[in-house]
Amino acid sequence: MRYGRGARAGLALAGVLAAGCHDQQVNGVRGGERERPIVGPPPSYSEAAAGYNERVERLTSLWAEAVVEIDWTDGEGTARSEQGTGVLQVARPRRLALSVGKMGEKGLWIGCDERRWWWFELYKKKIAHVGSERAAQSSGTRAGLAVHPLDLLPLLGVLPMPVEPERELGSTQWSSDGTLLGVSTRGRAGGATRVWLDPESWEPRKVELFDARDEVEVVADLRDYDFVSLRGDGSIAPRAPGLIWALHVPTGASVRLYLSAHEDGARRISPEAFDFEALSRRFAVERVIQEDERRDGSGAPDGPTRQLPPR
Repeated sequence: MRYGRGARAGLALAGVLAAGCHDQQVNGVRGGERERPIVGPPPSYSEAAAGYNERVERLTSLWAEAVVEIDWTDGEGTARSEQGTGVLQVARPRRLALSVGKMGEKGLWIGCDERRWWWFELYKKKIAHVGSERAAQSSGTRAGLAVHPLDLLPLLGVLPMPVEPERELGSTQWSSDGTLLGVSTRGRAGGATRVWLDPESWEPRKVELFDARDEVEVVADLRDYDFVSLRGDGSIAPRAPGLIWALHVPTGASVRLYLSAHEDGARRISPEAFDFEALSRRFAVERVIQEDERRDGSGAPDGPTRQLPPR
């Protein structure tokens, strides 16, 4: 899979390097002279999904403090950057809320539930964008973050992979240096999601989101894993990433999401955080933009995941 020149520069800046192309020491050999580990055929999709799902089984919800840094180029070609603090809240199967603000005031609230996604702009005019899963973001909604709200969920490394024994849902492959296991599944709107896992811990190290044409749209590194505090559970806790560094390849916009103080959210998460109507009243929204009416975001019909090009 090839990225454009601008995207490659963004990848290098973000440290989002293709698996097998980094210069860290592997098996005692540095850079391009390293040896490929001796590996056999990759585990099957069902085996990989089982291992991954066992790791995230107890992560039914997640709460974390967040620092968000965004770099993008606006419509006039000017490079822009923003930083804010907030809170990330996740409740499976697919409820998410990410608040971003400054000086104690919320500026953005991004979220989704099982039916819709939304984006509240709260800095000046209080505007809400809302759409179904098939609705694409408008250019106005993309300002800054660039990553679709529904695409934030697979980048967190805490959602289980689909398992349907009656048919094959995905495929597996080794990275070019043999150190990571790539697991591909169906994604949103006809695309695919490929997660690169540590084959021992089953923790994701990289996530790629593809569009319906098998072109990579978002690529992210997951780093700095930390344990998640689980209320009333004295066993060894699962871990979640402390840094998610994502690049939107078509535009070159990047997002760095620093997470800390991870916990299961049992005492922190409120159902209102995932309720669009309740949030609209709370934020006194002046205008609601229905994204389904602005743009046709339909994708290709769902089908078995194709073997994606090697990395």
